[in-house]
Amino acid sequence: MQGKSLVQLHSCFADNCCWENAAIERVEVFSKQRRWKLVIAVQQPVPIEEINAAEQSLLKEYPFLSQIELIPSLSNSSEHLIKLFEKHQTEIAQQLFGSTTKLPIAPFTADEMRLDFHPSDEALYQKYLDSGICSRLSAWYWQQYRLPVLVRVMPSHKRMSIPQVTLIEPSQGNWLPESQTSSKRSSFINRSRQDKKLLEAKTISIGELQEGLKSAIVEGEIWDKETTVLRDGRLVVTYNLTDYNDSILVKAFYDRPQDDAFQVGDFIRVRGSVRYDSFAREIVLFLDSSIKRDKKLRTDQAVVKRVELHAHTKMSAMDGLTEVSALIERAATWGHPAIAITDHGCIQAFPDAYQQAQKHGIRILYGVEAYLIESDRRQRPYHMVLIACDRQGLKNLYHLISISYLDYYHRHPKIPREELVKYRKGILVGSACQAGELYSGILQGLPKDEIVAIAKFYDYLEIQPLANNEFLVRDGRVNSIEDLQQINAQIVALGEELNKPV
Repeated sequence: MQGKSLVQLHSCFADNCCWENAAIERVEVFSKQRRWKLVIAVQQPVPIEEINAAEQSLLKEYPFLSQIELIPSLSNSSEHLIKLFEKHQTEIAQQLFGSTTKLPIAPFTADEMRLDFHPSDEALYQKYLDSGICSRLSAWYWQQYRLPVLVRVMPSHKRMSIPQVTLIEPSQGNWLPESQTSSKRSSFINRSRQDKKLLEAKTISIGELQEGLKSAIVEGEIWDKETTVLRDGRLVVTYNLTDYNDSILVKAFYDRPQDDAFQVGDFIRVRGSVRYDSFAREIVLFLDSSIKRDKKLRTDQAVVKRVELHAHTKMSAMDGLTEVSALIERAATWGHPAIAITDHGCIQAFPDAYQQAQKHGIRILYGVEAYLIESDRRQRPYHMVLIACDRQGLKNLYHLISISYLDYYHRHPKIPREELVKYRKGILVGSACQAGELYSGILQGLPKDEIVAIAKFYDYLEIQPLANNEFLVRDGRVNSIEDLQQINAQIVALGEELNKPV
């Protein structure tokens, strides 16, 4: 396929002047992701709209692929970078900075896919840095033309001698936004003062982010990151940032690996613009400035500490991400005397939980969130929590889990009620979550006597924070948060009536 004309690849490239004489330079195949990356030699910059349209046409032509990425490889790139910059100065200033107030343009050099500004004095140099021009203009070239352009601001006394460089003296006109600070203020602002400004700025939640925001500030924990090396050696680092209610991708551009100071698990505050990213196919926050912060840890201020009887680790598929060690360490830090481990249908976390309990001086209650049926293996099960009280209970728990996989497995490892009754000795049986028999009966509007009969089967009744069941409101199964409060109150009243712990 290398060297092949794009017209031979698909007819959508015919009679389209944007792709005139374009040819495939390199193909990268990612079989597991069903993705192709095609580096296309082009003679002129191709607008992002044309790139996106071409990708969609190719996906229809090759339906066995989930993604096709076209990366233009621009000939005479220095010349084209200059022309694009001069043509779109006003647009760039408005889009990146939302301002019509201007600064003088410093002389700049272009060499291949690099654009260097050379301010004549230290004050203008610092203003360029403060404006975030490097990351913002670099991101603009990528977003508008998918060109990986390295933008730098070089101090005049450090101007480098670069071969084959076109030096451009600025024409009349300005385009960078003026600083609104007092003229008496020193123009050379150190990094610590910038960090302090970001530290004191007001943040919004990630859920409030909207496409088009020019300067949004959010903070959260990095739960994953990915680094991509561009052809010019520059790095694009994508951070997955969460504030524990929502998440967003944060993209940053770096010259060197050591410029990336953040790791997975770091808690950071970032400022940047929010735009749709055609590569990620979602809105992304493009980082302008950032600062590392101490991670905010929740504390338990209750005088009488509780014991969590329903907790999932990463062993609970689709329902838990927490490491066993982190869960037990947090409970110990909060001063809890014990914690139950109740993963879905499995006990793989028990060995690690035992070791961590010895380390942190906390007691482990060994349990499972099991699937209860009457007799038919294909019946839709109810959730229930089983917790071993003693060695006999632990032995019975192991037996019930074993037969749930060996004898009664259908989509889930299920436990028939009669088997539970037979091996119930030494086990506490809890009513579990909204998928439990009791909560489901209330949602179905069963008569009071039936609800009472269901509750009598369990050793304790469970209620959960309203946020856990808020999805029932979104799904239309209950009308409001107040309805969830009433259900919890009904379960508490049942516990008092039947003398059962809640």
